[in-house]
Amino acid sequence: MLHYIILLRWGDNIRKDPLANINSRGGLISSDFLKSLRQENFNNPYIRPETFSVPGEPPLTQKQLNEQMISAWQELLERWDEFSFNVQNKDTTEARKKWILPILRILGFKPVYQPQDIVISEDKRLKFNILYRGFPEERDPMIHAVSPSEDLDVRNGNDRNEKSPHDTLQIFLNVDKKSQWGLLTNGILLRILRDFYHTSTKGYVEFDLENIFTERSFSDFRALYRMVHASRFSKNGDNTIILEHFYKESCAAGVKVGEDLRGNVKLAIETLGNGFLTEDLVQRMISDEKFCKEYYEELLTLTYRILFLLFEEQRGILPSRDSLYAEEYSITSLRERAENFKINDKYADIWYGLKVTFKILKKGYQKLNVFPYNGSLFDDDRLKTLSALECKNEDLLTAVHYLTWIEKDKVLQRISYLDLGVEEIGSIYESLLDLIPSVLAQDGEVDGKPIRAKTFFLDSRGTARKTTGSYYTDKRLVDELIKSALIPVAQEKIYSGKTSLEKEKALLSLRVCDPACGSGAFLIAATMYLGKELAQIRTGTEYPSDKEEQRARREILQHCIYGVDLNPMAVELAKVSLWINAVVEDMPLNFLDHHIKCGNSLIGTTPTLLSKGIPDTAFTPVEGDDKAVAKEIININKKQKKSQSLAEWETREEDKKYIEKFNKLNDLPEDNPEDVENKKICYNRLMNSYLSNSRKLIADTWTAAFFWPLTKETRDAPT
Repeated sequence: MLHYIILLRWGDNIRKDPLANINSRGGLISSDFLKSLRQENFNNPYIRPETFSVPGEPPLTQKQLNEQMISAWQELLERWDEFSFNVQNKDTTEARKKWILPILRILGFKPVYQPQDIVISEDKRLKFNILYRGFPEERDPMIHAVSPSEDLDVRNGNDRNEKSPHDTLQIFLNVDKKSQWGLLTNGILLRILRDFYHTSTKGYVEFDLENIFTERSFSDFRALYRMVHASRFSKNGDNTIILEHFYKESCAAGVKVGEDLRGNVKLAIETLGNGFLTEDLVQRMISDEKFCKEYYEELLTLTYRILFLLFEEQRGILPSRDSLYAEEYSITSLRERAENFKINDKYADIWYGLKVTFKILKKGYQKLNVFPYNGSLFDDDRLKTLSALECKNEDLLTAVHYLTWIEKDKVLQRISYLDLGVEEIGSIYESLLDLIPSVLAQDGEVDGKPIRAKTFFLDSRGTARKTTGSYYTDKRLVDELIKSALIPVAQEKIYSGKTSLEKEKALLSLRVCDPACGSGAFLIAATMYLGKELAQIRTGTEYPSDKEEQRARREILQHCIYGVDLNPMAVELAKVSLWINAVVEDMPLNFLDHHIKCGNSLIGTTPTLLSKGIPDTAFTPVEGDDKAVAKEIININKKQKKSQSLAEWETREEDKKYIEKFNKLNDLPEDNPEDVENKKICYNRLMNSYLSNSRKLIADTWTAAFFWPLTKETRDAPT
């Protein structure tokens, strides 16, 4: 026993990632909760000794529970050492007999073999081949066991209705009213699943049995024991199983993380803003409101880059754990440094290193196994001012600390971006978009808080609605919009095709536009739904893999998704959210400038309206206007419409050619960085052309007439 514990402590100490052998997906159980389960002294009512007791027997003491856990650990170590040789080639029968069933029994289950398929529906269409139930007298939990050679996420066979082991159990849990939780294992990995609301993201907690026992990691086994023991599936006094309590705790903690992170992001941006600040910048920002706003936009872009990296590093899209990238260039490595950095570190080497990371992400670096993601997010001109400045290490690390840690009950906890859904970014960041960046010339006070002179801060006065997140689209509304507005149209498109190719083409011809997209909550949900549909068509199965869905999402984003918002910073936030949601490991970020645009969806004109000229009603006087001037301008407008003006505007042949060129942008590929750059060049060439600028001027002039002040000083209104 002592031998094993010495080994496990040595292994646990040198491993940087405490959850290297425990993987949480889809927000089922938070990473912080799983880390706590690894700790010997974790104060939670549902891991007390009495909760592990067998019904009808005296409650366990802490000493008895510890002895029981260590005994289970020792026995399973011995069994693993005997079983693990050439484990991938073990057949199903041997794996179950020598390893899987012993694990289940040692964890307190009494597995009962299910010789027949479980039939859910009366028409017998829903049949599930799940081998075990946990106890003779109860159905829950169902336990699905397959051979070590089977991938839990890959379907076995090419039949359209063939499901992967994971999907088999997940769909069963979703449709069976009697079962809520289940276990899935191939002897190498062990997963816990719940009937889950997610349709596009798999949710589970996975324990890497092979690594846990090979590395002798008792801390990981402690978490497994506390999470998977048979008592976790037993109902307590409130008729709720312990796993459900774990789940609810994690959900509540996730909401709290989002609320706390919102304040932390503001602090991070203010810290960065002051970290880059110089005397010259201070004087310029005091006198130049426009420059102050541009400075803030660059700070947001920098924060979005860090956000993107945090998501993709924790997802494993970027090299992780023991790679050179993870150790030297990643945001994760900065998070480690932010834990114990020295105050008054005035050097700026971390900022220079972070700029190198951004270049690596833009251009790629094969030796680091980083693909060039390109995309406007990492364009050099997005940080023109900041790139030429220095940011002290202490300020940069403090900002990273705010973005990666929160304080909960006076205890610091890491933020897991794996547990934070990309759709939640909007609720956290959107409240910042209307804050006013400011620098005061003299000491002052804002909202009762003292503000030092020459300090960058975000002023929330006059933006109360935004700071409450009241413009963020609630997930329930998004779900209802997808259900009532998108799904019927998408299904009609799909059914219009006879072959798979026709169905795919029909789906990709769909255009989904949110005219007030904000941070992109609806567009993200639309991308996820349509991506799943496209992946199903392409693979010929109802259960495509995560990678197949992710590639399909990227193509949906390329062809189908459009959005407009009046706030330019909201537009950038929407792009970042969509990129995070649809990023593919070996492909660049989508080009989105022509699909996600800054503009006003309510105010503007059309070719038909332009061809009729400016209507006289544009000059109807309102409060503050001079009625005599209005009458004079209306008369001028009537005369000009009879001769020449905007009334002569109509769609000419050159305009039709321009529209054709613009529409062809959608057909240009985005498979590699060169493709994306070419698309960007083509788009900018069209937008900066004489034809585009002249037509925009005409449209702007027509629109301006409706807002023109009608006074003696401004009687030169467009007519």
